[in-house]
Amino acid sequence: MVGDTVEITMAKPDPALEYYLSQALGLMGSPKALGTDAIDRTPVGSGPYTMVADQSVVGSQYVFKAREGYWNPALQKFDQITLKYLQDVTSRVNAISTGEVQATLLDATTVQQAEAAGLSKLEYPTDWQGLLLMDRDGKLSKAMGDVRVRQAINYAIDRETMLKSLGGGFGEVTSQVFGPASTAYLPELDKYYTYDPAKAKQLLADAGYASGLEIEMPVLTPGFETLMTMVTQQLADVGITVKQTSVPGADYQGMLGQGKFGGAAFNIFQGPSWVASKLLISTEGPYNPFDSATPELTKQLDALRANGDDQAAAQAINKYVTENAWFAPWTRPSQLYFYDAKKVTVTQQIQQAVPSIYNYAPVA
Repeated sequence: MVGDTVEITMAKPDPALEYYLSQALGLMGSPKALGTDAIDRTPVGSGPYTMVADQSVVGSQYVFKAREGYWNPALQKFDQITLKYLQDVTSRVNAISTGEVQATLLDATTVQQAEAAGLSKLEYPTDWQGLLLMDRDGKLSKAMGDVRVRQAINYAIDRETMLKSLGGGFGEVTSQVFGPASTAYLPELDKYYTYDPAKAKQLLADAGYASGLEIEMPVLTPGFETLMTMVTQQLADVGITVKQTSVPGADYQGMLGQGKFGGAAFNIFQGPSWVASKLLISTEGPYNPFDSATPELTKQLDALRANGDDQAAAQAINKYVTENAWFAPWTRPSQLYFYDAKKVTVTQQIQQAVPSIYNYAPVA
């Protein structure tokens, strides 16, 4: 086999490049198909399977067959694969319980039904869930620029209740945005902020807001209504009034990146230290829209950029943003992936809610 070597020269180091190339950025497509309208309906890539167009229905199911002459047939564990489009979790649990599908992602509300059907479960965290407290310099709200106000928000959150009510108890509470698989992870930071309304009120009083304050936050609709109701109530209990603004899902992420809001609820994956830092903390990141920075943090970010495995720099970054309440995480919710162990085996894939097709195999 003849191979080609591609050399990439960058203006400055970016340890995230390998990670990005393993995601959508690195997917290979046919030069003839890229940029055409047809590729939206019929993918033309280099993977182990090709789509069977006449058996696929947009918005319903997509059928794939093993590619003839594929370079690594060991990866082609199935002759044919059908992907069903089932957006509603009730539809998914019904489909796997009746044998229509053999594996699917469910949630806490459907666990009991899936287990009653004799299905096997993979449980693992990929994201953290909580608040992005982005207006750290008080550009939209003077109050948010005070670290004591952001810390008060953290102390106002009842993380155990959030985990139980929103995630059915599946997952773990946390006060940090870096997960256990990251070199930035510090176990002691998981419980850095405890549920302490009295301390939250004292911090607000120390910051000059004993009589309360108002902040505006978006509500992702549909999706975050229940979550934001709980957040709004818990913050109201310590004197912070949340003005809710409904934002449709198609606009939510873009509006956060444009700095339309100083704080917002979000679920974000816990990637490698530099990938997560670049996304959340660096001034290049979409979730630092106000370009918050300090000399101390910049020094550590530069060290981590130069060496993505620099644990000391990664942990220093984590400690800084946790202590200075750049975020208000409350849980690492579990992904609940069910499969029919009589027909397929499935292996968890780190940082992915749904494992890649290579992680599935038929039961002999």
